[in-house]
Amino acid sequence: MNSPQIMCKLPAVRGHCRALLPRWRYDPSTGNCHEFKFGGCDGNGNNFMSQKSCMAVCSGN
Repeated sequence: MNSPQIMCKLPAVRGHCRALLPRWRYDPSTGNCHEFKFGGCDGNGNNFMSQKSCMAVCSGN
């Protein structure tokens, strides 16, 4: 698994599958987590189930 310093800077990746799962990703330019729709596969580490877990991992990195 990537370190938070690396994975929290990765771009949001919807993936190639067609689901529309609500997920959260960290935006280092704003210092906040934002919701996006995840396709269900082929994502990256900047993909969290909740805003709370996103901020817990990425805030301050």
